[in-house]
Amino acid sequence: MFRKAILPASLAAALLALAACGSSDNNPPSASNPPAPAAAAPSPQDLAQTATPIKHLVVIYGENRSFDHYFATYPQAKNTPGEPVFTALAGTPVVKNLQTDNLIATNPNQTNASNLAITPAIPATELVPFRLDRAQANTADQSHSYSPEQEASDVGKMDAFPAFTGKATMGSAGAFGTKAQVLGFFDGNTVTGLWNYAQHFAMSQNAYTDTYG
Repeated sequence: MFRKAILPASLAAALLALAACGSSDNNPPSASNPPAPAAAAPSPQDLAQTATPIKHLVVIYGENRSFDHYFATYPQAKNTPGEPVFTALAGTPVVKNLQTDNLIATNPNQTNASNLAITPAIPATELVPFRLDRAQANTADQSHSYSPEQEASDVGKMDAFPAFTGKATMGSAGAFGTKAQVLGFFDGNTVTGLWNYAQHFAMSQNAYTDTYG
């Protein structure tokens, strides 16, 4: 009985001795062994009481590209065989874009006189937004000059982009080979990374500025 009581005590003493040895600092702080940094104090924003867990708002703008150029049909991609597949997360909200506003099949750019006067002529059927395939990822950059962008916006009617900002990729078929290329848009099969990134952000194209160029 006595031996059974002594063994745990001996083991405890041995463990205490090991703990004492382990706690000794054989590697004092140095250039190669700097001390651990102190934890940063919480910022006032982190300490603020908010109605939701959101503490910070990050706004990302895509420069020189319209919202619909990348997100015209978000979150629905065509998922053409052989291309990276994009499937939106369950519960992804509907976004206001060309698809939800029914501006793909019919579009005001089809009837603008300046677009119809382009030489060589562009059929009205090609003066509508169209999906850019992965093979068309290298697009001709539209004009970003001050006056042409104002004329393309046409006092808010948004109907004169081919005439004033469009550029063609010469030798290409269809609208991609004309100034109507400016109406083209990508989907999640080409800008897959952007669409995956967008799954973690609130999406809105209702942001406007009076600064052109």
